[in-house]
Amino acid sequence: MDAALRERVRLFYQAQVAGKLDEAAKYVAEDSKDLFAKPRGAVRKFEVTGVTWSEGFTQAKVAADLDVAHPQGLIFPEGSFWKLEKGQWVWWIPAEYRKKAK
Repeated sequence: MDAALRERVRLFYQAQVAGKLDEAAKYVAEDSKDLFAKPRGAVRKFEVTGVTWSEGFTQAKVAADLDVAHPQGLIFPEGSFWKLEKGQWVWWIPAEYRKKAK
């Protein structure tokens, strides 16, 4: 379970590093595609630093350090949410965070 999630996270961020946002969008939940499409800085590199699982292992919060294109070259910590959708791990924004993100 852990390896499958980490591989999907790796593919998601690696597609962003490569500038292939259409490829990265394949790892996004249907109900979160609108928020993923919002403009953001380009990810230059990433490192997954931890995973926190929900009960039942159907959802997880992934901590990562992202090197995002920024004039000061800062590394930003990010927490992303992932859930199982049709048997695959996908990035998503839970309902309680959707209003804040819009």
